[in-house]
Amino acid sequence: MNTKKTTYSISALDTLFFRDGRPFTMGDNSWANHLFPPYPSTLYGMFRSVFFEGHMDNLHKVNSYEDPTKELQIQFIGLQLIDEDNEDILLFPVPLDLVKDKSKNELYPLDFIENNNSITKNNLPYKLNYQGNGKVTDPDNFHYITEDQLNAYLNGKAVAQSTDIKDYMTTEVKIGLGRNPQTGRPEDGHLYRMTMQRLQKDTSHKIRLVCSISGLELPEENVHRLGGEGKLVFTKKSNPVSTSDKVSVDTYFKLYLATPAIFKDGWQPKSLLHKYNLEIVGASIGTPLPIGGWDIIKRQPKPMLQAVPPGSVYYLTGTKEDIDQFQSAYHGKNLYQDWTEDTFHYQYAKQGFGLTYIGKI
Repeated sequence: MNTKKTTYSISALDTLFFRDGRPFTMGDNSWANHLFPPYPSTLYGMFRSVFFEGHMDNLHKVNSYEDPTKELQIQFIGLQLIDEDNEDILLFPVPLDLVKDKSKNELYPLDFIENNNSITKNNLPYKLNYQGNGKVTDPDNFHYITEDQLNAYLNGKAVAQSTDIKDYMTTEVKIGLGRNPQTGRPEDGHLYRMTMQRLQKDTSHKIRLVCSISGLELPEENVHRLGGEGKLVFTKKSNPVSTSDKVSVDTYFKLYLATPAIFKDGWQPKSLLHKYNLEIVGASIGTPLPIGGWDIIKRQPKPMLQAVPPGSVYYLTGTKEDIDQFQSAYHGKNLYQDWTEDTFHYQYAKQGFGLTYIGKI
């Protein structure tokens, strides 16, 4: 197995469109739900396609025991803001135990307080509430913090503001009419609208994706199609991204998800935490994300799964020894159990789901 990690930047050459996992049928629901960034599984599929485009003689081995892409792992997914000085600023989703002022772009922490037997949606011994006087709201999925801010957050320090990536993107709406594949003519009732994102608003700033992968050798540069309507992106081998150093934590600590995570046990990774004798005592979890896809072997949609969204935060407790072992195993890595015991988690972790960082409360 090739364990060498290589980082690639992914720059859009056109508008991009990524759908969420909810069904979309022209005429029934004419507005296609969009999201950005794409799910890790979309990027995983792109890297596999890049390989097979250069090795068409191996295409018949896809999804078999001889599949040459079976060792592919996405070990990091992030966004980069390219500023006017052409500097790369690494961005991460705003942690969901922070809230945003409704009238300005300022962040405030939720207070970690004892539940006192009040009824909560997750029925945990501690709850996260905002105790300030201002009007606040949850940051949406376009709000990010920088790498320096993430390091401060994981060290228990305040994060004052977020970056709204919509300020560096242009939204374009496309209206179309579905055509009959046999006749090529438009069909009545098949009007649809799609929200496309252009990852640049001016010449001085732009947004791009960055991924670190292992287990697969790919060209240093490549032009490829990604997302809805097969829009073009330029992938290029780039400098490795730095990752947050381990933080010394106490017997109470937080687990932050930088990418969506899929667990067998719903929103809680119960079996994994049980392995390390850890207990969830509080959580700030966003709205579940529908994750689907297409099974190219069975030629049918994959079962719909609910993912814990990026930015979600778990508050955990355990012994110092167990926490140290857990932190060594998963800080800056994708959350899963030993693949020999838990192939379900492992397959999604390989695709980049569940990128985890451990921090102080």
